[in-house]
Amino acid sequence: MSCKPLRVVSCLRLVGAVALAAVILTPAAVRADVTLAGGGLVLAEQGGTFAAGNVAGASFGAIPFTSSDLGPELSIGFHIAANLNDEIYGNSNSWIGGNTNPFAPSIFGGVALDSDFTLQSIAFGRDNLGTFGDRNLGLYTLQYTTVAGVSNATPDGDWTTIGTFDYASAGTGNFSNPALRHRYNFDPVAGATGVRLLVPGGTAIDEIELYETAGTIVIPPPPPPPFLITPALGHDITWDGNDGDHFDPAAPPAGAQVPNNLALASNGAIAISSSDLGPELGVLFHVKGNLNDGIYGNSNSWIGGVLPAGVAAPFAGVALDGLFFVDQIAFSRDNGNGAFDDSAAGTDACGGQCDDRWQGVYTLQYTQVAGADGSTPDTGDPTTGWANVGMVDYAASVDIQPGDGFTGYLRHAFDVSADGSPLVASGIRLLVPATGLGGGTAIDEIEVYGSPVPEPSTFVMAMLALGGMAVIRRRRR
Repeated sequence: MSCKPLRVVSCLRLVGAVALAAVILTPAAVRADVTLAGGGLVLAEQGGTFAAGNVAGASFGAIPFTSSDLGPELSIGFHIAANLNDEIYGNSNSWIGGNTNPFAPSIFGGVALDSDFTLQSIAFGRDNLGTFGDRNLGLYTLQYTTVAGVSNATPDGDWTTIGTFDYASAGTGNFSNPALRHRYNFDPVAGATGVRLLVPGGTAIDEIELYETAGTIVIPPPPPPPFLITPALGHDITWDGNDGDHFDPAAPPAGAQVPNNLALASNGAIAISSSDLGPELGVLFHVKGNLNDGIYGNSNSWIGGVLPAGVAAPFAGVALDGLFFVDQIAFSRDNGNGAFDDSAAGTDACGGQCDDRWQGVYTLQYTQVAGADGSTPDTGDPTTGWANVGMVDYAASVDIQPGDGFTGYLRHAFDVSADGSPLVASGIRLLVPATGLGGGTAIDEIEVYGSPVPEPSTFVMAMLALGGMAVIRRRRR
């Protein structure tokens, strides 16, 4: 479709396969999620809506054009060129290129403008209503022309590249959802009669917007923390900063070994759980014995089974071999026996890293009851039953690299205390987010660190010493 005759027309189009005109690109603005290159491109906003002065809109006299349309091939009334500037967001008002494309390998959609304009901002998206999240990743090339009578037949040599957008993956901030509308600013281009986008194969675009003024750069709120700690009254929980400490991709018995700690079965601790999934599935793992067997990895992990009647919440824990001062607890979903990037499978079922079954709220509990087990009540008082140290809400992973940002399924250690001193505990357990085959929480090891409580003759003196240290700490604050 051509622009109106006998008028100077400006057009912009987005081209995603190949940049078809010579251009000098400025250094790329690189992110993990989207890479912008050329033309001073800057990401200004995610989401949002039409602003005043959208010269690409049909109501402004602009005329859309494409390399081809999928709608007629499917005998449906949308996924056509007219959807590019009908000023309506959403999949049912979007364009997708057709399978039969006379301009292959280029795939493009664009608008011929009703006059010539100086442009410095574009907005486009896959589905700004947020319903569809597919058909958006890949390389887009933004081009403009100053010739009259712009259409899909305008020669490639008449188009000048402004820059490129390489959509790699969802990120954070203003690129947390690649399918939404994103507005970009670029160095002003004068006399534009049309714009086009060269797009990746199968791409959907619900709207192209063009502006003569730069968009306001919206500073997004900081991302939520990957986890949230809520200590119980009088207690404290602190992540010590480690992420996947002791991770070992090698298979046991040589690899994936857990450090010596109070919770190990070899140190006399006894694993406890609300139930085990393994027997329900007829497999030898996903049983409580894996909670303290000293081996990391999915094949040495526990998952809870059907919750027995009368048990309020799924749990996993260890009854220690005596009474101990406990100052650190660690646990993980899968901390070894397979590479974190799946480049080495180890001997685990996941073919590398198992990265599921870890999100949700964990409640850390302790007790001083001798011989604590699954029947020990949740009284809120450690001298008579289980009491809360606090809750840790695992929400998101920052990356997959051990030792870098927080990775939810790797091992994490938390320093714990009561009234400023180590917990006095004979047992430690975790109330876990879920149980059962359909998404039940997995834990490959629970670790407990501390020292034995002295014999009764010296215990009182030890407690007084700890209390004095707590007083000193409070005075120093």
